[in-house]
Amino acid sequence: MSDVRFIHGPVLREGVGEELLRAVEEGLAQWVLDDGCQRFDYTFQTLGILGEPSAYRVSSGGVKESIFSPHLVVKYMVRLRKALADAERGAWTWCHLWMDASDLELHAEFDWMREPLFDDGRRPPSDDSCAKELEWHPRSVEYIPGWMAAGLARHRRVPAAVDVDVLELFERLFPDPEDVDGDRLFVWPDTRQGVEERMGRVLGDWLPGTGAQRVDIVSDVVDTYEVTDTRLRMRDGASVVVTLTEPEAWFWAEKAREAMVDPVRGAWTHAHLWMDVDELVLHSEYDWNTRPPFLDSVSETVRSSWLANELRRFPRTPENTPTWLTNDATID
Repeated sequence: MSDVRFIHGPVLREGVGEELLRAVEEGLAQWVLDDGCQRFDYTFQTLGILGEPSAYRVSSGGVKESIFSPHLVVKYMVRLRKALADAERGAWTWCHLWMDASDLELHAEFDWMREPLFDDGRRPPSDDSCAKELEWHPRSVEYIPGWMAAGLARHRRVPAAVDVDVLELFERLFPDPEDVDGDRLFVWPDTRQGVEERMGRVLGDWLPGTGAQRVDIVSDVVDTYEVTDTRLRMRDGASVVVTLTEPEAWFWAEKAREAMVDPVRGAWTHAHLWMDVDELVLHSEYDWNTRPPFLDSVSETVRSSWLANELRRFPRTPENTPTWLTNDATID
């Protein structure tokens, strides 16, 4: 394997990361043969503790479709970042791997300066991620890109307690179901009123300590897949992304939807909650017909499966079923 390119990175030294890349190449070559595809493409964006993969296969007939990332590739990403990290330039933030069935050779490029854009290019990295990246993979000043420096500067203006309180907030919102409080297990509220009372109480206790003027939580969901965007609007106008881990974001969307299921309309697919620090009142909007944008980024097979499962779990009457929910759903 010889086709490896470093973009804005250190000089490629012989042997650095070579063993890991060879392992990826061998595993991927077998995967391509077993799959029968014409080409495989994989990109990975990362910063701090966050990473987002995307994978595509091109069939022998030339059809390109999104697929779940093979574990044989994903498992090497953190190790490759560490192996290729440089004392002056830090670690790469973006990589692209691909292989054609015609030669079964791994092609790879790594970029040290590219800004990762998560959620299919819709979400820039959080200020906290910029700070953590530079803490874990320090860079010389001349190799810190503008977007990373700006994120670090904003992070320093946010009270340090914000990060700790974010964790505390979600522990209070989503206690482990196995945690015992006296003789009682935690039970999530099963009504809209109960859900919003709990959200309002916990957010109201938490928001003043962040130094922010407002918090917004936007969630798009279908079946058990969700994309949740949570942001603090600081008093100086800066927007701070609060990154939820997958279990916490899923738990909120799943439980909140279940509590608001309607026998006629099914479950909502879009929610917006917000609170201003001046009044500490929770405001909410829900929509049962909004098509989640992330459906455009998955394969037809995955999309059909999700939509079919949505209709099975949360049935709707025909007049309350939007066309996008039925057109792409395949129900066995």
